[in-house]
Amino acid sequence: MKEISYQLYRDKVYGGWIGKCAGGIIGAKQENNKSLMDYDFNNVFPEKAPPNDDFDLQILYLQEILEKRGFNFGEKELGDVFAKHNMCWANEYRIAIRNVNGGVYPPTSGGFNNDFFLNSMGCPIRSELWAYVAPGNPEFAARLCRMDGSVDHVTESIYAEIFFAAMECLAFFESDLNVLFDQALTYVPAGSRVAECAAFVRSMAAEEPDYRVTRTELIKRFGSSDASYAVTNLGIVVLALLYGKDFNDTMLTAVNCGYDTDCTSATAGAILGTILGRSGLPGDWVEKVGDDFVLGIVDVKRERGTLAALTEDTFRVCFAAARDGLIDLRFTGVPEGFVCDIPAYQGVVKILAGYEGEPSVSAERPCRMALTVRNERRAAVKGTLTLEAEESLELDHSKFEISLAPGEEIVLPVTAALADVELVPIRNVITATLHTGDETFQQRIGVFGCGKYRMYGPYFDNYDTEKYDHDINGKLMPKDLFDMFNGHSSIHREYLPLDRIDKERHTVIYTARDKLPVEENVGYQGACCVYLVRDLYSKYEQDVHMFLGDTAPHRVYLEDQQVAGSDRFVRWMPLNNVVLLHLKEGRNRLVFKLIRRNGPFEFSVFFSKLEFGDGTLIDVYDEK
Repeated sequence: MKEISYQLYRDKVYGGWIGKCAGGIIGAKQENNKSLMDYDFNNVFPEKAPPNDDFDLQILYLQEILEKRGFNFGEKELGDVFAKHNMCWANEYRIAIRNVNGGVYPPTSGGFNNDFFLNSMGCPIRSELWAYVAPGNPEFAARLCRMDGSVDHVTESIYAEIFFAAMECLAFFESDLNVLFDQALTYVPAGSRVAECAAFVRSMAAEEPDYRVTRTELIKRFGSSDASYAVTNLGIVVLALLYGKDFNDTMLTAVNCGYDTDCTSATAGAILGTILGRSGLPGDWVEKVGDDFVLGIVDVKRERGTLAALTEDTFRVCFAAARDGLIDLRFTGVPEGFVCDIPAYQGVVKILAGYEGEPSVSAERPCRMALTVRNERRAAVKGTLTLEAEESLELDHSKFEISLAPGEEIVLPVTAALADVELVPIRNVITATLHTGDETFQQRIGVFGCGKYRMYGPYFDNYDTEKYDHDINGKLMPKDLFDMFNGHSSIHREYLPLDRIDKERHTVIYTARDKLPVEENVGYQGACCVYLVRDLYSKYEQDVHMFLGDTAPHRVYLEDQQVAGSDRFVRWMPLNNVVLLHLKEGRNRLVFKLIRRNGPFEFSVFFSKLEFGDGTLIDVYDEK
């Protein structure tokens, strides 16, 4: 069994939290700048330390999960706390909150409709808490990371969180960076981009003395126009640790490499802070950071808002993990009179929903699910599982008898189909309740209603209508080879007058995905234009925000008024445009005019409100 003194543990966690906060502070004002920079200690600190999601979300988990439940939690509890208390709606956070609000929990919440931010930095920056409650126990830290990371991410981001957590929890007993790298990589799939990137940076650092050269090569091979891409930022953390001559040099290197600077410098600071401990950190950095912290991204309050108190609170949770046999660790020198009030570990009973395809239902396709009931308790569980659906859904099964030994699980197939309704809610929820006699376990299972789109087209031109008012080739062979192998489409040409929409032939498309499935429904090859029509129904007047992702020219109309549009060619991402819409009571017709010019259709749309709360999932309906 591993052994660590209370004083050493406290010194290392204190140092890690200081390093985490230091990086968050110095990296905030440059965040998402993808250029090389040249800050030094004298100008890198902002006038006032800003709140930071890297740190705040870990405090949220500490307070609302670990201190209240101990280790009696699973994906459901993490998802609920994340969606309820996280006031930062940026990027993957907004998507995960929307999924959980709709009853779609981890692990599905991390991937569904998260095409662009699938592997961003949202979860790698939450590694420290899991490491600090599992010193010297990377397997347990990795297990916690997998549950946490699946709230808002998949694969590479989760691997990055595990990699950082493994380094940080091993740093309680090992200080050699290369040994830590080697050991941490054993918990990451060998063929992953995370593993490849870490190996590449290490090989470059062994031969190239200038970190700027290595940084350039890193970006060439593992970079992205998305500054939050986890693989790039993991490479920068590894680079900063390898090239940094000391704590000061490491932190400035991380910031000066750009990209997600508050994340890279915070993680590098936490790793070095754990290795060095508070006692080994340079005094000028400790003084600059101070001991007070302010939360601003989560709606929780701490009675004791200092890093010293946070270190003590982290110890209480870690002590509980050791006390309950969850980690292989023994503490020595614990202060006399210390009392651990963290709830004892009993384990949890999980009800997890897996989906065949996307978590959605339409008139064309029911939602087929595999419900896993898993007993992670140390005693047998026996009872009745009942399923109750909202009136919009019909289930093929509503009751199961459950009997599970400790560690056992059962998988139950369930199909949900649309009931006889005219309008389909965007959010449909099944409530699963397991009654065991003494206890009741409950889980919401979300099934998104599909948006119903009518597709018109494709429309296309054999000559450039923006340059000519007639076909310049007439009935003869084109004079230009270009026109033999290419076509034309124009956002400025009215292929389908809006007042003729209901009279034209069309194809019906159902989808719950934000990305509109146009490409797979267009057989024509080449430049063209399509129109998509969606009739949204609202039971009351409301203002909502429409988020549009695009790659090519488009126009959007609400009824007969243009409300959005662009003539540019860009990289698709879901937040390229945001438009405030006023929906009236009843039907609201949206028309999307989309252009394909030199690549596949890539357009997306989702609706949300901006205020904190449940507004990430608005109350609207689609035609069945």
